[in-house]
Amino acid sequence: MLTKLVSMVDTMPLRRLRQLWRSLTEPSQSLTNPRDRRLAYALAAALLLFLTIGMFLIGLGVLFPLQMGEIRQVAPAVQLVLFVGYCFSRTRFYRVGTVLSLLVSRIACMTLALQNPALILLVTFIPITTMLSGFVLDIPILIGVTITDVVGILVLTFAIHLLPVSSGLLMLLLIVLSVILSLGAAMVRQRELNRLRQQAQYLRESESRFRLMADTAPVMIWTANANREYDYFNLSWLQFTGRSLNDEISSERVDGIYPEEQPKYWVTFISAFTEREPYQMTYRQKRQDGEYRWLLEKGSPRFLEDGTFIGYIGSCIDITDWIRAEQSAAEGERRYRSLFEQSGDAILILDLDTRIVAINELGLLQFGYRREELIGRSATQFFSEMDTIPAVTRWDDLLAGKDIPTYTRLLRRKDGTDCYTEIKLSLIRALDGSLLYVQSILRDVTQRRRYEQEHLELLKQNTRVEVLRQFVSDVSHDLRTPLSIINTSSYLARRKLENVDVPEKVMGYLKMIDTQTQHLSRMVDDMLNISYLDSENAAFQMQPANLAEIARNLVDEVKASDSMGHKAIEFSAEPESVTVQGNATQLSRAIQGVLMNAVQYTSDEGQIQVRVSVADGLARVDIQDNGIGIHAKDLPHIFDHFYRSDSARPVKTGGAGVGLTISRKIIEMHGGQITVESQPGVGSTFHLLLPLRQVFANAILAD
Repeated sequence: MLTKLVSMVDTMPLRRLRQLWRSLTEPSQSLTNPRDRRLAYALAAALLLFLTIGMFLIGLGVLFPLQMGEIRQVAPAVQLVLFVGYCFSRTRFYRVGTVLSLLVSRIACMTLALQNPALILLVTFIPITTMLSGFVLDIPILIGVTITDVVGILVLTFAIHLLPVSSGLLMLLLIVLSVILSLGAAMVRQRELNRLRQQAQYLRESESRFRLMADTAPVMIWTANANREYDYFNLSWLQFTGRSLNDEISSERVDGIYPEEQPKYWVTFISAFTEREPYQMTYRQKRQDGEYRWLLEKGSPRFLEDGTFIGYIGSCIDITDWIRAEQSAAEGERRYRSLFEQSGDAILILDLDTRIVAINELGLLQFGYRREELIGRSATQFFSEMDTIPAVTRWDDLLAGKDIPTYTRLLRRKDGTDCYTEIKLSLIRALDGSLLYVQSILRDVTQRRRYEQEHLELLKQNTRVEVLRQFVSDVSHDLRTPLSIINTSSYLARRKLENVDVPEKVMGYLKMIDTQTQHLSRMVDDMLNISYLDSENAAFQMQPANLAEIARNLVDEVKASDSMGHKAIEFSAEPESVTVQGNATQLSRAIQGVLMNAVQYTSDEGQIQVRVSVADGLARVDIQDNGIGIHAKDLPHIFDHFYRSDSARPVKTGGAGVGLTISRKIIEMHGGQITVESQPGVGSTFHLLLPLRQVFANAILAD
């Protein structure tokens, strides 16, 4: 219903009257200042109202000439001047219309006062004078002018009959006085307006400079009024958000803030406004490309000279790159700290006076100190007195920019022990190239140096062994010829003396020569065999071999030899045939070496057992004796080259000490192994383990 009523009103003549009123009071387009337009509109409306009242009074004067005589005389002139003032009020010279209207109203007021001293007329025109004066005068001047008008008119009304001056002259003087008073007030007002214009111009220029500086500033700037409403954003901000100034002002400020950080922003912002104190905070703001960037915002309250709070001004800096750089630096620091602490070497950070700034855990362990015992102390405490001077010289060369190669020095631990340390020095510089610290990487090479010494000794020993092996090989080959000659000569001598009556003692000598020659020949063969087996080119031609048959033949040969004496030897094989893949000659030599060792170290009444069996895919040859046995300290070394314990070295039958060594090498080259169990005074048992033929073949195929 209300909507229909409003619609009807809009269609009524009242709407046309409103349009007519707007067209009659609207200021000229030449007036651009909002304040001037408001004053001109008010003046035009007031003068239009006075003109309407004047026309009404003129009409009354025509209808009632006797009662409205004074008004009939004054009204036409007043109407003419008010119309001229009204015309001026529609232009940028509206103040001229104000002055004219003010003057004519005062003249009319005085004229009426002179003709009719009734105060009611004064009361009628005083508000008009006051209202018109308000368009050009300030409040204090307006009050003064109004009081002067009232006092002047009252004095004139009551004193005009007492003065000897004619009323016309007095009227002229009063008009002149009123004009002077009005012009003076207008001049005062104009001077005040000029001052205000200058201030406004200064403020506009100041604001223009501010906007120019703000738009060219590398930071984003905004302002807000006392009602927490944003009213300005500089060019940097608008370029950041990609929106216009009007869009930015009309939109919600938190629209582009990261959603999770909006409450934090508002709490900080409103708290600062409430307390009217500066604030600072960081948050993420969406850029025009959609990326959220970190901003550092600082806000400060604004006050007038009288202390009136008028709002806030704030600046924002994009610190995303700084944050990323800090995060990258922190990550680099974390990685460096991790590498620093987890490094396999001791690391010291020294200042330029050799004082320790930092040391990692390995450095503390390496030198046996606690961290608080080293920080701030000189690193020269690790050097011996003899090495202090070279260390200082090397330090000076490093600070002078010389390249210091890695070097090794003997450093001292907290407990007084020394350790060989490999030292690498390097400079740590700032971004501008200035020296900050020295990094010293210390690697404990004591163990490595020991290994190097041991390796060197081993190389020397291997060289001696190689020389000895070559010597043995050469000597063995050289001994074969004289041994053959001795053996042949002994044989021929025995043949010559068979039919000759020779003393038994001589034949014993010849027999002893044969025995020792054979022993020496076996030693030479052993030396040649071990020399061949130690060489890199040692290899056997493999074929199926009956291990039980080889062991049985060796037992039979030993039984028939003179070395057995009264010793007893037994042989057993389960099963009868045990086939392995190997070289029968070399296997025979390996078993013979172990068997002859048992014969050699078993007493004449002793007993030897040789057993061949199969277990867990292995062929076993067990040789057991009840001889002197082997001491525990000698047991790990019995297979070493040329090793024989003193207690086990017979004077008459002593060998070169390589029989068991040859046996082990041959067995190992067949993919087997030899183990031994022994107790002094009880005897020894040797176990020769070899893979059966099928197992050996599968292992070869697998390789």
